[in-house]
Amino acid sequence: MEKNQGTITSNLYEQPDYKVRSHPYKGALAITHFSVVKRYPSWTLMRVSLQTGKKHQIRVHLSENGHPVLGDERYGSTKNPFHRLALHAYRLELIHPTTGKKLAWHALPPFPKGFDFAKRWN
Repeated sequence: MEKNQGTITSNLYEQPDYKVRSHPYKGALAITHFSVVKRYPSWTLMRVSLQTGKKHQIRVHLSENGHPVLGDERYGSTKNPFHRLALHAYRLELIHPTTGKKLAWHALPPFPKGFDFAKRWN
């Protein structure tokens, strides 16, 4: 990822083969904000925040900008150093549709031993 931070905006459209792609006029608006946390020789740890929440939004936006999520063969990754899709929801927040209360969950990602997540993320 060349930029340290930015926003990716496009309309996302699900094709008949169930693959999601950006489309100039079909689909729904999707907005993804990103910032680089740390750069490694062959990959970059990023914080991604969704302004909208569309199917495969992070995967499509990063792939279409030349940087597929590690391990995401469906959207163009050829590397898989973690032996899994390297996409993790560290924090998930939503407003409960009935009560209106804000709900939040946190979960540290399963990084390799020796990786100090707290120092790099906070």
